[in-house]
Amino acid sequence: MSINYYTMKKLFFVAGLCALLLGFVSPARAQDDQAMAAIKQNFPQLFDLFKDEMQNQHANYLFAVDVSGTMNSNAPVVIPALKAFINSLPDGDYVDIIRFGDYAKSGDLGYAGTIDLSFKNSLCSSVDRLYSNTNDADIRHFTDIPKAMFAAIECLKNYSKEDLNFVFLLTDFRNEEKGKPAGPISKDDLRKIEDGLQANTLDKNVRVISLQLPFNPNWREFCRPQLDDIFNNLALDYKTIPVADETALRNWFDRLKKNVMYDRLQAIVSRANKEVKVDFDPKVSIDGNVTGVINWKPNKLYREIKVNDILVPDASGFKFKAGKELTAEPFQMESIELPLGKLKHQSWGFHKFDDSMKADIDLPTPFDNELAGLEIKKPVPDSQIPLKKLIFTFILPLWLTITILALLLIYIFMVIGAMKRNAKESFSGSIEVYKGRNFIYENDSIKKKNVVSIPGDLNARGTASVDWDMQLRKRPSNPFLFWKKPTYELIANTGYIQDGSKVKKAKKGMTPSFLKNKVMYCGIDSEHADAYSIEFRKRL
Repeated sequence: MSINYYTMKKLFFVAGLCALLLGFVSPARAQDDQAMAAIKQNFPQLFDLFKDEMQNQHANYLFAVDVSGTMNSNAPVVIPALKAFINSLPDGDYVDIIRFGDYAKSGDLGYAGTIDLSFKNSLCSSVDRLYSNTNDADIRHFTDIPKAMFAAIECLKNYSKEDLNFVFLLTDFRNEEKGKPAGPISKDDLRKIEDGLQANTLDKNVRVISLQLPFNPNWREFCRPQLDDIFNNLALDYKTIPVADETALRNWFDRLKKNVMYDRLQAIVSRANKEVKVDFDPKVSIDGNVTGVINWKPNKLYREIKVNDILVPDASGFKFKAGKELTAEPFQMESIELPLGKLKHQSWGFHKFDDSMKADIDLPTPFDNELAGLEIKKPVPDSQIPLKKLIFTFILPLWLTITILALLLIYIFMVIGAMKRNAKESFSGSIEVYKGRNFIYENDSIKKKNVVSIPGDLNARGTASVDWDMQLRKRPSNPFLFWKKPTYELIANTGYIQDGSKVKKAKKGMTPSFLKNKVMYCGIDSEHADAYSIEFRKRL
């Protein structure tokens, strides 16, 4: 269960107060220890993961303090609260105080440095003289807000991206630049301020706080709304805190101190979060097979990645069916091409997908609730992916469908060819009958016939009676068995046919090439088989 930001602050306050009452440790140390304990209690897994980094996470505190003459009355408010805050800072943090009026002064000895016990004492002594330092006597006549902002930008240039960076503006926001009429900041200066802030806060953890000292909103020279617009345009973590008196300012600093440990953890986790870049490139084949090429680099925060689902709009007519890889365990490889499933249209055929796919990609962790409590958004890529693709939907893939259709087409052509061959290879040619060497009969008018009769009684032609009768008959092949060809049979109704050493009633399975110029002997019986012969002179 995650704990929200405001509950955290209450816990820090109660924890710090209890430690102070018991008197076991110094106020600053008690606050740090109790804040650390609260972090450990509410973010146990993230604390264990980053506790070493938290010890080394430092912060930079930049105070731009208006020390012009009109601000002297605020000295009793600003100085005590600022000193109390500085005294609570841990060693290693950095403080820079910009004093500004006619011009801005930053980085001066005594007003800037890294916190340790000696520097705390020196800095607090310098803060006591914020409004009375004789070295700043010439700074107190006017209030040049742009110069203060330019000085703050110069300081931000040197701050590390690894640190927390706080910028505090303590002023009444009256812009009274020397040599110019009092009034709003010029457009040219506003542009320079915005450009400078954008260039020097990029990828840095920067928080800007306007500590609004008493003001009159009817002042013509009141310029805070102009700066508000810049900070909001740059999407900086920005807020304005009204400061009515010393108690209000001190209380706000106290709340800030109690939340520094939370801020440190959030900064560390945010940095680790930004380190992870996930690149997802979906690929869809013409058959609708969806794969995702994922490139990413695991780190301490994220060790696994998973694609939960692929979604397509219902209006597109397409549906996505997840594959088994999509329901598998998360993987840890830095680069992988992952089969995700299949994109199908509701009807068969070719259909154009011209819409967006939505990939639900996640970096699962055992501490998702803690990340949510820190308001950390996981670095998953843009899940809305526009896609234009012609997709084929059928029970078989396109290549197999084309192959089957091609084979079917070839088969049909083969069948048609077999049918033509059946018709073409009907009898065409001549048949001659001999007795011994004497020619006794010829039929040379055979044209595309399937049955040719050879008469057994040739008396009309001046021959002796022959008691046999024959037919040459075509047997067509089955055109669906296109590899088979027509065959022929020579059938003796009476008498016999001699083919070599064999004497039989019928000679089957003959082909045109076998019949060409073929001589067969026929007779009444086996003893007289050579009495007559049939010769096929032309191709049949």
